[in-house]
Amino acid sequence: MYALLRGIHLKEVNNSSFFLPSVCLGIMEFKGNQLSALRSFAFGFKVPLGHKQLQTGGPAILGTFFCVNQRPRQDQSVKKQVIPQNVDLPPILPKKKKKPYPIPLKKIQQAARDDKKLAEMGIEKPLDPPKNGLLVPDLIPVAYEVLDAWKVLIKGLAQLLHIVPVYACSECPEIHVAEGGHHIQDCHGPTSVKRRSFHSWVKGSVNDVLLPIESYHMYDPFGRRIKHETRFDHDRIPAVVELCIQAGVDLPEYPSRRRTNPIRMIGKKVIDRGGFVEEP
Repeated sequence: MYALLRGIHLKEVNNSSFFLPSVCLGIMEFKGNQLSALRSFAFGFKVPLGHKQLQTGGPAILGTFFCVNQRPRQDQSVKKQVIPQNVDLPPILPKKKKKPYPIPLKKIQQAARDDKKLAEMGIEKPLDPPKNGLLVPDLIPVAYEVLDAWKVLIKGLAQLLHIVPVYACSECPEIHVAEGGHHIQDCHGPTSVKRRSFHSWVKGSVNDVLLPIESYHMYDPFGRRIKHETRFDHDRIPAVVELCIQAGVDLPEYPSRRRTNPIRMIGKKVIDRGGFVEEP
């Protein structure tokens, strides 16, 4: 039986030695004192009494050895790679169930305590752009790219609907891409009981594929809040467009205020807002 160890020249192994899957015992003859551990092996040597110590270039010494094979453990924390297109969609929660906070409640409460301590000591609250009303220069080109990509998406989807048939239910947000609607009884619309949960299919449009999420356009996002009585005085535009405008996109039909001085706050109190400006 032949075995090769790093830094040890193994000449002969006695036939009386036996090997197990992870442990091997036997007698060997070696030269030199270069004993270096391998990555996947942990071994030790036991030399009988009466023999000389190991020396560089010394005589060969007969001794017993004990070798343990330690296989590298597999990392159990490594998860399988999931392709994004195969990820399941989030489940549809019932309307009565409360939605979770985007930020954990404990973090919100801790941030409020920190702001309260700074306010009690009279220290101004540190604000970084865009929270202080100033634009982030690196986000301006990204905002233009997002707006252009959104336009291309709307235009391409409108052209695709002329070729690929899409049907949408007039009572629930479900859509079906096929020559006709299916007959699965899973409609949860307001009149689903009368229709025995069958869908009411109609010809689909762009708004059925991309659900329109709108937002109020504000000339000054840090100005006066929109109240219930004044909600009709503000335009409603897609939320993506409003985010791009606040990030730095300039649209003539939807102007926005650009500050040169940052907003200053102590706790929840605004020290310097730059004054209120009338909307054009």
